[in-house]
Amino acid sequence: MSSKPTSLDLERAASGAAQGLPALLAEASSLAQSVAAGAHGRRRAGTGESFWQYRDYTFGDPATAIDWRLSARPPARLYVR
Repeated sequence: MSSKPTSLDLERAASGAAQGLPALLAEASSLAQSVAAGAHGRRRAGTGESFWQYRDYTFGDPATAIDWRLSARPPARLYVR
Protein backbone atom coordinates (compact mmCIF):
# COMPACT_ATOMS: atom_id res chain seq x y z
CA MET A 1 0.00 0.00 0.00
CA SER A 2 1.51 3.34 -1.07
CA SER A 3 1.19 6.52 0.93
CA LYS A 4 -0.56 9.60 -0.34
CA PRO A 5 1.69 12.28 -1.80
CA THR A 6 2.12 15.29 0.42
CA SER A 7 1.65 18.85 -0.71
CA LEU A 8 5.43 19.22 -0.79
CA ASP A 9 5.71 16.20 -3.11
CA LEU A 10 3.05 17.67 -5.40
CA GLU A 11 4.76 21.07 -5.38
CA ARG A 12 8.08 19.51 -6.34
CA ALA A 13 6.47 17.48 -9.12
CA ALA A 14 4.66 20.56 -10.46
CA SER A 15 7.84 22.62 -10.31
CA GLY A 16 9.74 19.97 -12.24
CA ALA A 17 7.03 19.75 -14.89
CA ALA A 18 6.85 23.54 -15.26
CA GLN A 19 10.58 23.97 -15.92
CA GLY A 20 10.12 23.10 -19.61
CA LEU A 21 7.25 25.55 -20.12
CA PRO A 22 9.20 28.77 -20.87
CA ALA A 23 10.89 27.13 -23.85
CA LEU A 24 7.57 25.67 -24.95
CA LEU A 25 5.86 29.07 -24.71
CA ALA A 26 8.65 30.72 -26.69
CA GLU A 27 8.33 28.09 -29.43
CA ALA A 28 4.54 28.48 -29.47
CA SER A 29 4.87 32.25 -29.77
CA SER A 30 7.31 31.91 -32.66
CA LEU A 31 5.03 29.46 -34.43
CA ALA A 32 2.00 31.70 -33.93
CA GLN A 33 3.86 34.67 -35.44
CA SER A 34 4.89 32.71 -38.52
CA VAL A 35 1.33 31.43 -39.03
CA ALA A 36 -0.09 34.92 -38.60
CA ALA A 37 2.25 36.20 -41.32
CA GLY A 38 0.59 33.93 -43.87
CA ALA A 39 1.71 31.23 -46.25
CA HIS A 40 4.86 33.14 -47.23
CA GLY A 41 6.12 33.49 -43.66
CA ARG A 42 8.08 36.65 -44.38
CA ARG A 43 6.80 39.63 -46.24
CA ARG A 44 9.10 40.20 -49.16
CA ALA A 45 8.42 42.22 -52.27
CA GLY A 46 7.53 40.35 -55.41
CA THR A 47 5.30 40.31 -58.44
CA GLY A 48 1.82 38.94 -58.87
CA GLU A 49 -1.41 38.94 -56.96
CA SER A 50 -0.33 36.25 -54.50
CA PHE A 51 2.19 38.52 -52.79
CA TRP A 52 1.42 40.71 -49.84
CA GLN A 53 1.64 44.13 -51.46
CA TYR A 54 -1.50 43.64 -53.57
CA ARG A 55 -5.07 43.63 -52.36
CA ASP A 56 -8.47 43.96 -53.99
CA TYR A 57 -9.69 47.45 -54.77
CA THR A 58 -12.26 48.82 -52.34
CA PHE A 59 -14.50 51.83 -52.71
CA GLY A 60 -12.61 54.95 -51.72
CA ASP A 61 -9.16 53.82 -52.88
CA PRO A 62 -7.54 56.42 -55.16
CA ALA A 63 -7.25 55.49 -58.82
CA THR A 64 -3.52 56.21 -58.62
CA ALA A 65 -3.13 53.26 -56.22
CA ILE A 66 -4.52 50.75 -58.74
CA ASP A 67 -1.94 48.52 -60.37
CA TRP A 68 -3.27 48.66 -63.92
CA ARG A 69 -0.81 46.12 -65.33
CA LEU A 70 -1.89 43.44 -62.84
CA SER A 71 -5.56 44.46 -63.05
CA ALA A 72 -5.55 43.98 -66.84
CA ARG A 73 -5.01 40.23 -66.46
CA PRO A 74 -7.94 37.84 -66.25
CA PRO A 75 -9.99 37.53 -64.12
CA ALA A 76 -11.05 41.15 -64.41
CA ARG A 77 -10.40 42.48 -60.91
CA LEU A 78 -8.82 45.67 -59.73
CA TYR A 79 -5.75 45.34 -57.54
CA VAL A 80 -4.32 48.06 -55.32
CA ARG A 81 -0.70 48.28 -54.33
